[in-house]
This record gives sequence, structure tokens and C-alpha cells, in this order.
Amino acid sequence: MTLDQFVRNNRGINQGQDIPREVLEKLYNSVKENEIRMDDVDMYESEVVAFMAPTKSGWLHKKTESMLGHWRRHWFVLNDGCLYYFMDPSDEGPRCIIPLDNTRIGRGNGDKDFLITSASGDYVKSSKVLEDGRMEQGRHTQFALRCESHEDREHWVKILQEESLRFKPLHEIFLRRREEALAPVEAPLPVPQNPMAEGWMRKRGGINTGWKRRYFVLYPDFDGGGNTLFYYVSYQVAMRMKDLGTQTQQGYVRLRYVRAMEAIRPTKPESGGIPYIKVVTDDRVWSFAPDEPEQLDYWFDALFAALEPYQPTLVS
Repeated sequence: MTLDQFVRNNRGINQGQDIPREVLEKLYNSVKENEIRMDDVDMYESEVVAFMAPTKSGWLHKKTESMLGHWRRHWFVLNDGCLYYFMDPSDEGPRCIIPLDNTRIGRGNGDKDFLITSASGDYVKSSKVLEDGRMEQGRHTQFALRCESHEDREHWVKILQEESLRFKPLHEIFLRRREEALAPVEAPLPVPQNPMAEGWMRKRGGINTGWKRRYFVLYPDFDGGGNTLFYYVSYQVAMRMKDLGTQTQQGYVRLRYVRAMEAIRPTKPESGGIPYIKVVTDDRVWSFAPDEPEQLDYWFDALFAALEPYQPTLVS
């Protein structure tokens, strides 16, 4: 396929608009210069495709978008800002191409799952290769993928996040082109910054006085609401918000509304033997007990620093 054919086949694949020619040329040259070749020695023994200096390759399960959501196994190859998948390593060409500019990579609900979504909240750019060689625009809001193990998932997420960030300038070129054409540009979804503290604590409710274990993450202001303590039903759910910017929390405490905070230690009779942190807001009293007693100071110090701009009453 020539460069002009490649550009022509990819017209209108970004919400009906063309991707800048220089971006397509970079992708085309990357594929052309790193042609997919078969390793004659390993082909029959291990069915390995030798992709010229791939960043990563391996088997992943992709979830279909049907009502039942079946998982189908494909061979994936990451190379130079694009994720390709094949029906089998011995295939001559990929079944689908997913450019990683303007994407977010995040962990899924299961400990082996991860997601590829659009950073601007629309469809993930992708092209499906048809039998006649033409490319059809994909209309996926996300790609849900599953690894063979938790460790493999963590490695895929890390390396895909790095690759997505590396190719962010390509998307910025596209945004500048749209601005020059006076086309509306989607505002990126807010993504939390690095947390100030995180870990497991038990939370005591205002009505139900029993303790419930939740995963807590203390974030600096990233959405205009000020420093905030979020809590989630699990670590996996918390990471989806951190990676993708989706609202997965079960609840939160906006620290700008905190009026007082106190560390309740086991020596005090009202603690019931459990060290915890009492946080008073305008409408309720919160109680947070770290999993380990020695973590009380860790959480108190982190909350103390996050509360400093709002000057509540603090008792250690």
C-alpha cells in the first residue's frame, strides 16, 4: 500500500474529520520501516511474530461489545505509538490498529483487566483492516483487555501509559489544526494528580455506626473542588479513577468544609481501643481508623498538610 493510499483509506476516521497528513505519514513510515516479518526458526515451534524492535508483544483477551461481552484471544504488538492486534501471530497483517495519541490507559475492575479510553471522552481512534485491504473507522468508546496474570497487566499498563504520553504531541498537532479551522475542541477530562496519601482504612458512618473497610486516596485539588479525601470499595476501583479520570469513588470529603480534626488514641476512653481520626464538617462527623495503628500519624500528618490552606481546628 502506498502512502497516498494509506492517507486516502484513513480519511474521516476521527469523528468524520481527517487526521493531519504529517501524523499519518509518521504512522505509515513507522509501519513501512518496521515491517512485520516471520521468524523462520520460531514460527512453527512457538508461533512468535518477529516485529522489528517491538516495545512489547503478547497474548491478550479483548472483550467484544456484544450484549454478552465475550472475551476473544488475540496477539497484540506495541510498536512506535501504535497497538496492533492479530488473530494469530502467523497472520501477515494486523486486524486492527489503535494509535495511542489522545488515549488513557487504566486498570479495569478485575486484577488482570485494563482499559484503553479516549482522553477527550469521545471514540478511541482505531482502524479495522478489512478483507479487501481498506480500513474501516472504529467506533469504540473503550477497549477492554485482559492479561494472563496481574503482573502482566501491571507491565502492560505501565508501558502503554508511557507510550501514550510519548505520542501526546501528535494529538496536540491535531488540536492546533482544529483551532486554526475554528472547529470546537473537546476539553480534556480532569485526571487526578499524584496522591498525597493512600491506603486502607475503616470508615464509621453517621447513621450506621459499624466500621466498613474502604480504600482511601487523598488528592490535591484537580477539579476545582479543593483538596479531597476519596474512598472506594477496592484498590482496583480507585486506580480506574487515577488512570482514567472516571468518577468511581463511593464517597468523598471536601477538606475545605472541614471545621476540626482530632486524632483519637487508644488511651482515651471514647476510642474503644481503636485509634482513629475524627473529622468534623458542616453536616457530619467522620471517623477513619487506619488498618494498622502505626499508620495513624501517617494519615493525620497527610490530612494536616492538606487542611493547612483552610485553617480548621487541629488536635493531634
